[in-house]
Amino acid sequence: MPGPYASNNHVDSTLSQFAAGYTNGAFFADILCPVIRADKKSDVFLKLRRQDVADLADNLLLGDGPAVEVGYEQTEEPFRCKTYGAKARASYGDMKNQDLPIDLLEQKAAIAMNRLLVAREDRVATLLGTAGNYASGNTAAVSSPWTNTTSGTPLKDIKAGVRRMAPSQFGNMKKVFWCSIDVWDILSIHPDFQSGGSTDPVVPKAKFAEMVGVDEIVISETEKNTVNRGATPSFSRIFGTTIAGVILAPRGEPRGVTGLATATFRFMQDGDGVDGLRVRRWYDPNLGDGGSEVVQAEHSDAEKFVQNDMAYLWTSVA
Repeated sequence: MPGPYASNNHVDSTLSQFAAGYTNGAFFADILCPVIRADKKSDVFLKLRRQDVADLADNLLLGDGPAVEVGYEQTEEPFRCKTYGAKARASYGDMKNQDLPIDLLEQKAAIAMNRLLVAREDRVATLLGTAGNYASGNTAAVSSPWTNTTSGTPLKDIKAGVRRMAPSQFGNMKKVFWCSIDVWDILSIHPDFQSGGSTDPVVPKAKFAEMVGVDEIVISETEKNTVNRGATPSFSRIFGTTIAGVILAPRGEPRGVTGLATATFRFMQDGDGVDGLRVRRWYDPNLGDGGSEVVQAEHSDAEKFVQNDMAYLWTSVA
């Protein structure tokens, strides 16, 4: 296979911005696993202990006695970014046949970026949907599925899970409830959320958030093809139809000491595009009608649980 020609290879900031902006609205990985910029592909991050910020040691000063000496411990955890890429090409013959030739190249860049972002969404969904990633006591199968409108108790289950989460002592944080649209359709018509003389056939998101004690609700419709390429497609929800969860996340970009459940450590190179999502472009004379322009989308990420007691996972909800 012919490779790129280095003399023609460059990072196209315009296409990077177009491709990232074209698809981000449908995905929630950046909310559920916020990006922390890293200047190395592998490094360590520091973690404080929960007990050190909840210590109530005696602070009383007696006469000329000493004040209590505050101490804390911190641990280190590693991260290692992996680089992901997808490319597409547009021949000059095809581009010339367009009324606006750049449209075809933009579409190719968007398709390549979409491939990366769907895969990122799936990695974050897998991270959040794996019970073993959570602290002991911060995940459980519900006692009765929420599909059961008689014995299912989603309001009680969700409020109990939210109470299990460790509070953050740092930064401007928010509690984010997440699920697939299938689970939301179950919750939004459950009798638990129709109490108090409600006349709404479907509970509004704002009312649901207030009732369970969260700040934001993320409802994913994204699907993935679960069979090999070339076979008859078979689609399933990326965020699953039998799980739901809640996490603590920062309201803005994580900086300094921050309490959050999960994070994406993203390796940032000089000249990177939007938030480290970049599109490279080069000319390939060997393939396509009149040669072709090749666009390649790339990013380098490591998605990790940072503080696994700042989240909760419900399983077997349907």
